[in-house]
Amino acid sequence: MTLRLTISPRILLLACLLASPSLQASEPSVLTWLGRDIRMDLSASDLPAGPIRGEADALALVDFVDRHDADILQQMQTIREELGLCDWLQYQLIRKVADRLAPKQADYYRYTTVKYHLLRASGYDPMLVIGARRILLYVRSPDPVYNLSYRMIDDRQYVCLNAHDYGFQPGTGGQENDVLRETSPRTRDFHYAIDRMPVFPASAYETLELRFEYARKRETLQIRVNPELKSIFANYPVTDYRNQFNIPVSHETAESLLGQLRNRLKGMDLHHGISYLQQFTRGAFPFARDTEVFGREKRLSPEETLMYSNSDCEDRSALFFWLVREIYDRPMVVLSYEDHVTVAVDMGEQRGHSIQYNGKDYTICEPTPQRINLPPGRIIHGIHDRPSEVSYAYEPAQRR
Repeated sequence: MTLRLTISPRILLLACLLASPSLQASEPSVLTWLGRDIRMDLSASDLPAGPIRGEADALALVDFVDRHDADILQQMQTIREELGLCDWLQYQLIRKVADRLAPKQADYYRYTTVKYHLLRASGYDPMLVIGARRILLYVRSPDPVYNLSYRMIDDRQYVCLNAHDYGFQPGTGGQENDVLRETSPRTRDFHYAIDRMPVFPASAYETLELRFEYARKRETLQIRVNPELKSIFANYPVTDYRNQFNIPVSHETAESLLGQLRNRLKGMDLHHGISYLQQFTRGAFPFARDTEVFGREKRLSPEETLMYSNSDCEDRSALFFWLVREIYDRPMVVLSYEDHVTVAVDMGEQRGHSIQYNGKDYTICEPTPQRINLPPGRIIHGIHDRPSEVSYAYEPAQRR
């Protein structure tokens, strides 16, 4: 009688890997991010060669990296804890490490597969969809995201993280070959809310001069900005206004701007102070639609709005919202029209055009440039009778 022994492909794969020779000792490189160094004891040349054609190839690469990157993962975790990184910033660190281990420009499939592994090793629930011409990386996230594709699995949303690499149209480019998703009860959701910014090195900042007019006088502000934030938020998705408007401004930028503004506002009452902030957000940056600047919809954080040469109504509203909150901490609502976004502020009295929300009067304060300067309570011509909705309401007690 002949006995047949069946061995699963994964066990056979692991056996081959365990039988392979150990890594040759080489001089480790150092990856620096946000002023922190990561000693890279594993390099691109150490990884097994070969294309990623399907689940088996991806799993082979994942298993190999998993056996050799414990020290790198520990350093990443230390950076996360010490800097208090949110999920989005943790993912930026993952992208940097993955690019060092499997350079994106050399082989996009291998780079994306390593990102999948690092996400999973960091406690998230990712998924790879490997197609004939595209490889898509998803992560479990319950957050509303409006410009990325998603998949629903067991009533849970998985959002595509690399849609930007396919022009935000992440079809699989043909029939899907394989899906790699290793489930674990210990995984957590990925969230797009950003509740704090790390302290960046002082050397990362440069001086930016902003000019505008108030009361027919030229005003100039010199602030400190970190250009690296543009790349950190380059692919941040279109999410809801609560997330966008509450993205913090880094400490050095905030201190450099708020200190000057508070000095300019001394002696002004609330009405004139709000008017001054309106003039700043209107006049310091030329207006341009997102499609003209980025070729797509993109919502800037308050700090990004300070750095980019052009911005639209959503971006200026976010900046104005942040300024009013930091300087006056007044209740506010974000008003959305079909093609416009603005902010209304509880100024303690009804003044001009206002809306009532939850028993309070909020004065509309337009932060986007118009043909004429609009003080608090004056609104864009023809908009007063158009339907709007309160997209986000802020109360001082809600501060993160």
